[in-house]
Amino acid sequence: MVIAHLAIEVYVNDIKTLVTSGVDKWIKDSKDDDDIFPQTLNRVKKGLTLWKQKSHPFDYAHYLLLCEIVKPDGVTLPPSSTPQLTLRTFLGSLIDLGLRQAKGGPPFVKGGSFQHILPVAVNKIKIHAISLGVEPVPYMAEILERVWILFRIHNIPWTAPSDPHRRGRHSGLVVYNAWSHFGGQRAPEQLLRGPKPHQQHAAALEQSLKLALRNDADAPWSTGDITIQDIHTILHRHMLPEDFVIPVMGLDERSGYIGETYRYVRDNFALPDPLHQLALIIGIIFSKLTPNVFMEKPAQSVAFHQLSTEESTREYLNTFGWETWPKKGLTQKNIFVSMTATYIIALYDADSPLRKYFATHQNLGRFWNDKHSK
Repeated sequence: MVIAHLAIEVYVNDIKTLVTSGVDKWIKDSKDDDDIFPQTLNRVKKGLTLWKQKSHPFDYAHYLLLCEIVKPDGVTLPPSSTPQLTLRTFLGSLIDLGLRQAKGGPPFVKGGSFQHILPVAVNKIKIHAISLGVEPVPYMAEILERVWILFRIHNIPWTAPSDPHRRGRHSGLVVYNAWSHFGGQRAPEQLLRGPKPHQQHAAALEQSLKLALRNDADAPWSTGDITIQDIHTILHRHMLPEDFVIPVMGLDERSGYIGETYRYVRDNFALPDPLHQLALIIGIIFSKLTPNVFMEKPAQSVAFHQLSTEESTREYLNTFGWETWPKKGLTQKNIFVSMTATYIIALYDADSPLRKYFATHQNLGRFWNDKHSK
């Protein structure tokens, strides 16, 4: 899949370059065209700049933007000599072109790199299929399809439509203003998507690897792979999970005890210790329950009478709306694993920097509270 990914990435770059150069040329040629408004040129320029920034420029999510820059006076992409393609058939043709080391014709872009990369990639994947003892062509088609879907390529440039008034051979040159889209009906044999022998083999290997990693107390592991139902399976581990990280806090020298606390807990973590097991389990559970909406913060300090009773507190809280925070914690759940486990262990361990700080100052410190109480 890595080999296929690199090859398809080259193809995407080729057709993206084709579109960019084609639109740039159209803009340049249209400056002296009195039938094209300057506003249209500016709109296409801005659209091209925006389109080039897209991670998946040929996805339907950007179809309208692509139409805007390729055919600003139209409502669809201009059709090609083959308006609709079937993905499996198309990928089969790529395999054939690669095995034959063909260098011209669609879908290759003149002056592009894909036609030189494809034969190498196809043969590498073929060698891998042979080493697995599976049929190479179905295997290559399966790999290419999986990678193609990752790139979200739904529309590709193709050759221009045939001119009925023109004699001679149809041009095989791929152009930026003639497009084909996928979605053609698959042949019945292509609709049978049951597990192939090589897929069954790969799934069995993957399951065997998961079992070996789970049973090896010294093997690397991650909390993100653990469900709450299977949380008991970590109790035999000897090592901390790989995603047990020390949060980046941007603290000054007055708050050095916080970083020291995290390093102390990490360096002295002993999973056979029941307290450490419990702290880690609580951290994992907490990380899977973290919210993504929060109560708005009070604009000013709270008067005592507002929180003096349960009823007044409820009334006060009901005056606040909800908000989301653009915080790393919303996406980086593993931070809560290390933060929660460190907090618990540091409170119980009399030798931890946090406990020593508390013994001297009779509090956990503003820096600790600001970071950990939210």
